[in-house]
Amino acid sequence: LFSTAMAARQDTSWSIVAFASDPSSSTRVASVHSQPWPVADDKKLRVSEKTVVVQIGGRKRCTVEVPSDLAGDALAQHVLSLAPVAKYVDGRVVRRAITPASANIVNFLLE
Repeated sequence: LFSTAMAARQDTSWSIVAFASDPSSSTRVASVHSQPWPVADDKKLRVSEKTVVVQIGGRKRCTVEVPSDLAGDALAQHVLSLAPVAKYVDGRVVRRAITPASANIVNFLLE
């Protein structure tokens, strides 16, 4: 059931879309295909922190948030200084810290 109000609204909508490239009209918008491609903002793409999974003896113990610029030995030392990890180490000697290239996981082998 098509009412005259719907017909009027539909005609108005289609006139905006169909004649969007007409520069003489002030109510019409520019067509999508003639718009410039969006530009990414590099500042908003940078992540300041990342989530790292902490394993001790091959078993997942916790996840922690660390600065995203840490990797390798610096990451392992920072993770060891955090309270959730310190309670699992509890004075035991860390024999080896394994941090893969992806640096989203740290595995500590204890004696």
